[in-house]
This record gives sequence, C-alpha cells and structure tokens, in this order.
Amino acid sequence: MLPRVLVHTAVSADGRTTGFDADLGQFYGVVAEWSADCMLTGADTIVMAPEYEPDDPTAPAPDVEPAGSQLLAVVDSRGRVRNWRWLKQFSQFWRDPLALVSRATPQEYLDEVRRAGCDALVAGDERVDLRAALELLVAERGVTRVRVDSGGALIGALFAAGLVHEVSLMVHPVFAGGADEHTVNRLVAPDGVVGAAVSAGLSLVDAQRLDGGVARLLYEVEAAG
Repeated sequence: MLPRVLVHTAVSADGRTTGFDADLGQFYGVVAEWSADCMLTGADTIVMAPEYEPDDPTAPAPDVEPAGSQLLAVVDSRGRVRNWRWLKQFSQFWRDPLALVSRATPQEYLDEVRRAGCDALVAGDERVDLRAALELLVAERGVTRVRVDSGGALIGALFAAGLVHEVSLMVHPVFAGGADEHTVNRLVAPDGVVGAAVSAGLSLVDAQRLDGGVARLLYEVEAAG
C-alpha cells in the first residue's frame, strides 16, 4: 500500500529552482488545498534553510504540543540533520518530525534523534529505500497523501522509483539561467555525481494564472506506482 504523492515546487520559466524570488505565501497558499497528511523533504533542504543551526545534543527535548496536522518526514540516511529539537519546536507547521534512515545510519545518530523527542523509521540498507519508506509511513503512521517539498535529487529519485502521482509547478516569469544542478528533476549517483534527469509522461489537469504573472500548472503522472 502506497500513499498518493504530490510534488509541489517553484521554478523559473527555464526550469531552475534557484536564482529567482518566490512568494512563499503564494507558494504555500496554493498547495494548502491539497490537504496532505505528510510533508516529505530531504536532508539538503533542511540543512540549507537560512534558519538552520545545529542543536546542542545534550539539551533536553522541547516540551511542545503538536499543533500542525502534517507529519514531517526527512530522508536522511547519512545523518546530516542535526537540529531535531529546532524542528520539533515548529509544531504549528507540522507534527512529530521523523527521520527516514537506512540500516547503515549510525546508531548514535538515531539515539540523538530520539533524545530530541523525535522518531526514526528504517527503510533500506545503504540508502533509504523510498518505496519501503512510503509503505512504512502508511502502515505505521496512517499516511495517505504526501506532499514533497524538496530539491531535485529527492524528486528525481521518487520519479525513478515510479512513486510520484501529481506534479504542481509554480512557473515564474523569469529566466534564471546558470549552469548548476538546481533543476526540478535530477538524479545523484551514490558517488555524488549528478546524473541524467529522469523522464516521466505528464497529463495536464489544470492551469491557472496567479498574481505576479505566475502560472500554476497541475499534472497527473502517467504510469505512477
């Protein structure tokens, strides 16, 4: 049993995910109508956040009451996210931050996650098996609808595994340019080399013109798992 997975992301007219300013209120206002019960993100997205600061691993877990309706699940087999207490404090946005890890993830990292008052699910050997992780989210957390809020590496891996059902693009009226790897859909090999983008057939479901000349395009993914 798999949940339904929506990728929602902001891009420039030339498909870049960086190099332009996006209205976050508009971005999250549009996707609120989708009513996901889990937000899935990657370690890179958390670590690169402007507010990111590592936790003090000896500090007690914050005493907060979960207020958000969405579970926060972070794919992090290498144990890169070190601010779980900070994530837990943002209970107005999500509930129960959760690490998705592999059997190769160091035990001391799992202990650190749990000391922060969070939890971890193990799926996969060397890296997180995304299909198995989604199945665990259904079986152990009752998740039915997942919104992906992440960079191109995780999105590319989800596409490669046939796990994406819908794609929501906020296309901004600008050419961002640049030659880096920041595109919506890409794969990163285990050695860190950026590989070819994964291809997937899309069927247009809806198109809207939003403030600021932004086009919101909603697609159904053909032959999703």
